[in-house]
Amino acid sequence: MKKKESRAWQKKCDAADSRKILRTSFQWLYAVILTLFGAVFLFTAVFRVSSFTVRTDSREVKASVLVSYIGYSPTIGDHVTVVSRYSNFMGQVAARQGDVIAIGTDKNSLADCITYKNQNFFSSGDIKQYLKDLKIPKGYVLVVDMIPENGYFRIGELIREDQVVGRAECFVYPFDMLGKPISKITEVN
Repeated sequence: MKKKESRAWQKKCDAADSRKILRTSFQWLYAVILTLFGAVFLFTAVFRVSSFTVRTDSREVKASVLVSYIGYSPTIGDHVTVVSRYSNFMGQVAARQGDVIAIGTDKNSLADCITYKNQNFFSSGDIKQYLKDLKIPKGYVLVVDMIPENGYFRIGELIREDQVVGRAECFVYPFDMLGKPISKITEVN
């Protein structure tokens, strides 16, 4: 009689263990699905990933960066990603609307060349005909990009604020730069 009772008891325990394992498996599956949903939400509603060519001191690499964009307004010194007509690029905000800009090779100039409405201007006199008192127009920012051959030669582009995607936070690709902040890689001096 004891053998029958112990077998019945063992079957009950095995069935309970099977239900427990099944329940635990579903709980893990549910947790994984919620985590994936949270990650998708985070990277569509709060952050974006933007890809383009990044110029560093020694090389040009295809890279992807994490960009924060909700409620972002360009601030001087921020590394930003920009969507232009031809491609995406990353630069640093050098001036905002209303700021006076300078063009030239002296140390106080923001850029040696400024692109505005698809035209390049190499002197203050040339661009003065388009910009009164060399002020950044309303709704525009000056984004400075580094040129790899000569770190001191900087080209600035006057772009509309709505073309600025957001502030570049850190690299996500290539993996040797994963997590490195943008400010450590590309600096406008």
